[in-house]
Amino acid sequence: MQRVALEKLTVSKKLTRAAADYSSKQAHVECVAKMRRRDPQAAPVLGDRVPYVIVAGAGPMSGRAESPAYVTEHGIPLDTTYYIEKQLCGPITRIFEPIIGAAATRGIFIGDHTRRIVKRLPKSGGLMDFFQVQKKAGPPVPAPVPTRPSSRTKIIKRPRTLDDFFAPRKRTGNA
Repeated sequence: MQRVALEKLTVSKKLTRAAADYSSKQAHVECVAKMRRRDPQAAPVLGDRVPYVIVAGAGPMSGRAESPAYVTEHGIPLDTTYYIEKQLCGPITRIFEPIIGAAATRGIFIGDHTRRIVKRLPKSGGLMDFFQVQKKAGPPVPAPVPTRPSSRTKIIKRPRTLDDFFAPRKRTGNA
């Protein structure tokens, strides 16, 4: 798998207003809010450029903006679909559509050459029927100790040392 440097996927925007002054949620503003919760001293202030990347996950894009340093530190995966569809498709379409036409431009992004291989592990069926999932065993549970010996209960004294174990046993009358 080919890797792209994180710096090439980093978007940066200037923080021009306070968070409350923006009419809608912006990715760089949400990223600053997260950075302020983690470390208020290191967070960007008004006038600073805010670098961010979009991480994989659910929810709006503005809520998935993260600091590149935080992503690197915690090993968070990036949203590759976002970068392909939003960052590449638009500019490439604007460049190639007047030259090769709309249908040919769509063919760049749609077709067999753009398929993704997703390997999902089966949970049942096929070969999985031959395997049994072993549940983790907890600590062994001791057998319950009877509170009152019944007439059928025989109490056996266990030897405390090896000498006790190998010592001759006394015979009882009914053996």
